[in-house]
Amino acid sequence: MRCVVPQLLFIVWVCTAQEPGCLLEENVDYAAGADIEAASSGFPSHLRCADWCAVTERCEYWVHVGFGDDGMCFLKTAREPVMPRAANPDEGLQVTAGNKACGDPSSMVAKGCILEENVDRATDSDTDLRAAISGFPEYLSCADWCAGTEGCEYWVHLGTGDDGSCWLKTARDPAVHPAPDEDGRKFTAGSKACGDPENMLRINGQDDSSGSDESAGCFSSKTASNAPVVYHRHCDAVQKGYQTANWCQVQCMGNPDCNAFVYQLKKGHYKHTDPNSVNQVDCFLLADKGDTFTPGKKERNKDLEFTFGPKYCPGEEPPWDKPIEEWPLRINAGGPPHEDVYDKEVATGQILHGASRPYGSLL
Repeated sequence: MRCVVPQLLFIVWVCTAQEPGCLLEENVDYAAGADIEAASSGFPSHLRCADWCAVTERCEYWVHVGFGDDGMCFLKTAREPVMPRAANPDEGLQVTAGNKACGDPSSMVAKGCILEENVDRATDSDTDLRAAISGFPEYLSCADWCAGTEGCEYWVHLGTGDDGSCWLKTARDPAVHPAPDEDGRKFTAGSKACGDPENMLRINGQDDSSGSDESAGCFSSKTASNAPVVYHRHCDAVQKGYQTANWCQVQCMGNPDCNAFVYQLKKGHYKHTDPNSVNQVDCFLLADKGDTFTPGKKERNKDLEFTFGPKYCPGEEPPWDKPIEEWPLRINAGGPPHEDVYDKEVATGQILHGASRPYGSLL
């Protein structure tokens, strides 16, 4: 049940008989001193703001400020005085106000769902519970995984066009607001209530209670290989979502001697302890798949993660019409001393044609 906007736009909109009493007004604000709740993001539509009011005790009116793909929501106890607020089309700014009757108490917001576009929840936070680097093309599947996972309260989805990554979190970290990229990368964050546990993804055919940490798609986490390394690339100061296992696979696609890869991530915790501790990534391109194994010291170093994958996942074999491009390397946002962005290759032993070698000095 929603309000119908007539063709002639007046300040007060007309609602259907299904929602008696619904009042919608454009370009106005309500009683400045009557706020009871407010959200600075996560409300791309004024109807979502109305839904929040509909299930909030004491809320009688609401004001929505939309700006592009996001918006703010203010819940109020009173309407008077009504104050004009001019829209700013050049900046995509639109102010809409209304009353409680315009909301739908059965909506996702009513269940406690919070959706935030272009929002990440803390880079490399200790609240990260689980992660899948691929297999989540839509943010709702990420929400479903959270809904069916014990201990998950919030989630972050990174859409990368036809695929996506999903991080499950135990708490709602401070927000980071990355802008959407031209290459289709986009962050969406939300709460557990946005998902349906009945729709929870089965990762590699197993549900979450099995304890499997294998990544969705054709990659295997906690896995390395004894195959010969034909090329080794090292990157420091990597932000979450950049220089991922997918990026390492792209390096393999572009190397004629590579048939598989091992991606190694060492998570930094400079926000909490050592200010010089940043994310480090190693991409090992392999001559063949070899014999895979679980690295012996993995369980003793929770900050060290391994992912094994083939040169091509099913459906990506040549001819493949997707461009092979590297995503830009971006530094963690955390202040000094991390002021430079750089990408360096290992100085010694980086190309070992036909020779096997151990996986770096991080083991």
